Amino acid sequence: MAIKANPLISVLLPVYNGEAYLAQSIRSILNQTLTDFELICINDGSTDSSLKILRQFARTDKRIRILNNAQNMGMAASLNRALPLSKGKYIARMDADDISLSTRFQKQVALLESNPKLVAVGGQEDIINDAGDVIAQKFFPTNPQTCYQVLANFMPIQPPTLMVRGDAFRSIRYNTTICKNDDINIYFKLLQFGELSNVDSIIFQYRQTASSLTHSNAKKVYFMALRNRLDAMINFGYRPNLLRLIGLITETAFISLVPSNWIITIFNFFRQTRPTTTISSSVDYLK
Repeated sequence: MAIKANPLISVLLPVYNGEAYLAQSIRSILNQTLTDFELICINDGSTDSSLKILRQFARTDKRIRILNNAQNMGMAASLNRALPLSKGKYIARMDADDISLSTRFQKQVALLESNPKLVAVGGQEDIINDAGDVIAQKFFPTNPQTCYQVLANFMPIQPPTLMVRGDAFRSIRYNTTICKNDDINIYFKLLQFGELSNVDSIIFQYRQTASSLTHSNAKKVYFMALRNRLDAMINFGYRPNLLRLIGLITETAFISLVPSNWIITIFNFFRQTRPTTTISSSVDYLK
């Protein structure tokens, strides 16, 4: 399929050694019910077969464009490279190991079109394992005021589900100096252009692999996020309510005391709804 000169959506897909699930991820984009998009894939210095897989798809679908980093630059820098090259009215994020359900773009565009105050939206998601089985679900607020407030404690939109108005997104850049916190920083920047929200149905499958279940530097990541939140209060005019501020202080005190390897487990316990039985993947055609 050929790409339009000005597609409705530009999809940004950074890839670093993503050969295991990359084909599934790309097929989930190509299978969208809303087909007016360009897919910009940024190969970030991969040493596996990721670039080969990207080129195979690009040969059969002209909507796919490939940017190739000579060396690994990191996700934030890769996204910054792609942003000014995007042409879409909307810009969507995607990761190389996740799956977008077929109506994701259709539902997100409909929400943005129906509410001009919104600058960015995400959606609800399944959590899947290596095999693609649903092991949990994660839900995000749909009320823009709630999304604003919860930024004091957690991200109101799962980063790879993000869809943003193109003009706003192209006018800002990810901060490449705050690894693991560039998404929080970008949300505070986006708030300068409008409100955040989420589609109220499950539109995404976020893959939780063994390597992503724990983080040896969880405390360091948390306190870097805290620094970003405090910076937003000082420099971006972010004003969480008293309840959120108390929650932030309590949370910070608690995390200061617990072992680092507990943090991710505790966070997932409170943020995920786990099905009583394992549910088969709803996108078996991708396997």
